[in-house]
Amino acid sequence: MRTISKGERVITAEVDDWYDCEKKETLLEANSILLNRSNFPCSEYTEGKEIVIIQPVKIGKNCKIQHSIIGLNVVIGDNAIIRNSIVGFYSELQNIILDQSIMGNDIYLKGLSKSLNIGDNFGIIIELEKN
Repeated sequence: MRTISKGERVITAEVDDWYDCEKKETLLEANSILLNRSNFPCSEYTEGKEIVIIQPVKIGKNCKIQHSIIGLNVVIGDNAIIRNSIVGFYSELQNIILDQSIMGNDIYLKGLSKSLNIGDNFGIIIELEKN
């Protein structure tokens, strides 16, 4: 406690909720609560839901993004759907539908429709069946 010994003032505060964000589900729940409580700027892609986009980001046409955080230098292809997700920095997503997903930094995904939990520096290409 060097801070206290140097004369700094330390106070306590009551916490209403505590979230163990080691679990994917809890991290996404806490993310959603913070997005709903905060005054983050909305984007044209939100469809009425709160999102955070850390510019610069390139988002294609007809994308739907809700309750999500999109990191710096992310590229999202046309017609992507991203809900309740976190996308890390320097990632590229093409032909993608993500829900309840956590993406690390430097991710390349093409052709997925899943709920994912992927760490940093990962790339995968999957061709989706056309209906």
